[in-house]
Amino acid sequence: MRAEKRVEQEYLNEFKRIGNKEGILYRIAEAAVGHPDEPVREVVFPVASEKLLREVIKEYKAKSPAFRKQVHLIMRASYSHHYRRMVPELLEILDFHSNNELYRPVIRALQLVKDYVHSPRQYYPDHEIIPIKEVVAPKWREFVEEQDEDGTSRINRLNYEVCTLQALREKVRVREIWIEGANRYRDPDDDLPTDFSQKRATYYEALRQPTEADVFIEKLKEEMRKALRSLDGAMPRIRDKVRLLPNRKKKPISITPLAPQPGTPPARYPAPTAPALSLWPGNQYRVQPPTQC
Repeated sequence: MRAEKRVEQEYLNEFKRIGNKEGILYRIAEAAVGHPDEPVREVVFPVASEKLLREVIKEYKAKSPAFRKQVHLIMRASYSHHYRRMVPELLEILDFHSNNELYRPVIRALQLVKDYVHSPRQYYPDHEIIPIKEVVAPKWREFVEEQDEDGTSRINRLNYEVCTLQALREKVRVREIWIEGANRYRDPDDDLPTDFSQKRATYYEALRQPTEADVFIEKLKEEMRKALRSLDGAMPRIRDKVRLLPNRKKKPISITPLAPQPGTPPARYPAPTAPALSLWPGNQYRVQPPTQC
């Protein structure tokens, strides 16, 4: 999400990722155990410099609850000062549905947001039954469920709205929740033939797919295993062209561009000739073919 990327960039500007942390920990532990009575500056810093340890601390803070709090504060500010003004109108216009009971909590949460969207309350009333587990991601629950001094848990309404809309976005993208009257996000049942329930086996046979979900999933797993075994076997031959980046969450495989092969067309083609320009539709530099004498 945009807020998370923004905070990540701020943290990345302050620190560089530290590799081989296990090795650093081992050297510190070995030095500390071998000289337990010596000052830190004389024992630890020679094997792990003060600058290195400060970088480790910064990297840890970037993954700590402080990082999540900063992300949430930016999300909440963007939502409350800008996007929230559109929410009441959108909820009045759009009608959301789900054909799966598993995703009904998001629908109920959306109705709750709609019921209190104009309310000045900071928290939802205690009598409301509020879906949490299926709506609020674990990393955001500490910002949604606030504890009073007496231990009473209250649901922060604005923070809950943000989490509900996030959950709604994810479910609508895969049409686990659909929108009445929409095209792209329409009822997924409308994509099936009208007689699908009566001729289910016939259609599966035509698609050459198993009717059992477990069989279908196992087939996909086997295809993935086969592809991974093929990549693993080829790695010794392509190690100079393909690198695995285990510390990267997105795009963990890096591929070096191949050198142009013999006979490859040039990157830039020669300029078109005058006869070609004369035939190009709408060409403002139209060249008239020469007249014969």
